[in-house]
Amino acid sequence: MTTTTVKTYTASRPGQAYLRMCPYPYRAALTIANDRHGLHDLEEFRALHRFLNTAEETPYGKGLGLEISDSFWFYDDIGRFSYFDGYTKKPSAQAPFIRDFIEAGYLDMLHTYGDFAHQPFERKYAEWAVEELLSRGLSVPVWSNHGNERNIQSINVGVPYHQGATPGTAGYHFDLTRKLGLKYFWRMITPFLGQERRLSFAEYCSPRYYYWNALDRLYCIPKRALECFVVKVLHRYNGVNGNAPPLRTNVLMSPLYLEDGHRVWEFRRFNNHEKSVWAGADADGLCRQLAPDVLNRLESIGGYVIIYTHFELGTFYQDSVLRSLRLLSQRFHEGRIWVTTVSRMLEYNRIRRLLRWEEILTPEGLEIRIQNSMDDPILGKQPLTPDMLGGITIVVPSARPVTVTLDGQPLPCREVERDSDEVTLALPWQPLEYPD
Repeated sequence: MTTTTVKTYTASRPGQAYLRMCPYPYRAALTIANDRHGLHDLEEFRALHRFLNTAEETPYGKGLGLEISDSFWFYDDIGRFSYFDGYTKKPSAQAPFIRDFIEAGYLDMLHTYGDFAHQPFERKYAEWAVEELLSRGLSVPVWSNHGNERNIQSINVGVPYHQGATPGTAGYHFDLTRKLGLKYFWRMITPFLGQERRLSFAEYCSPRYYYWNALDRLYCIPKRALECFVVKVLHRYNGVNGNAPPLRTNVLMSPLYLEDGHRVWEFRRFNNHEKSVWAGADADGLCRQLAPDVLNRLESIGGYVIIYTHFELGTFYQDSVLRSLRLLSQRFHEGRIWVTTVSRMLEYNRIRRLLRWEEILTPEGLEIRIQNSMDDPILGKQPLTPDMLGGITIVVPSARPVTVTLDGQPLPCREVERDSDEVTLALPWQPLEYPD
């Protein structure tokens, strides 16, 4: 009796079929991750997001129609745009609006719990916030760190004043915060354009990145050369504290092991300032980050980009910034650069990375059987449902008919491209609805 072994394939180890990096027809993906700072009031937020997210006429011209999300605070010493009134547990006048935008997916990032430069952070602030959102049935998938050494609520590894995940400290709160449904955490910047592509040795060791003086070069270039050897020859990595891989792996996100034993997905944001990855991350800097040559190169090399910025620092509504954003909008609507919210891009990348399938030859053609669960190294084994596969695009040989199934049921794939060698099948992507 002959036993047939059915092989399992993934995005990194494809079979006859393979997955496109981005939903069809886009060549690359970009989003903007804004750290909320200094927003004056609700009307300013409304004006900003009507321009970014809708096609309506606004004081700044016709809206861009882009899925660009934003971050928020629960607490603010000025209290102009925060969920709670000052440092109390009383919901502010903006709270209903913030809830609507969380539910709609346009507020998907918690920029820590707030600004505690003038008011010491206490665990009770996390307790109030978590209790409030859970009572409303809301979740927030993304976290970004904030502030100086007084903002001890930030979450990190190896930074003493970032105490959010360090048990026994005044700033510890992660055992509570994780209940909010947070999956993705930000703490690092990359100077390299286009994550999820392999960097060349020359690009990785280029003095253009990170090296501001001869001493930096003397230390860092040999160090990076050694990292390249470890990644390429030994096929493994062991970054600081066993966490993030060296930059040469250039992944969009990677597992991060926190000091309280929990694991999270850590993602990277992009900044191409010539002096430092921490410099110029403001509205004025968007002109540099979205310059035509940057977008041209991104289209050419592919990959994902999450831009690091602060809309409210600098002059957002100057002509040069608006032109840069309109250029991005044009490329999105032309099907060249995919733009979506931070959480949706990260979720798409996670599912694409963890997706597994089998390829079965049948009398009718080729069947792509997608496995009905994912083994997530952070979140554990998770069921996979059709609504989680939005935007996934499969390229297969076109010599025979192809069906794509999940749990024995055909998926609503649409043939979007065919040539003599391949056929491209795409699962539908559901756009967000902008809240009224």
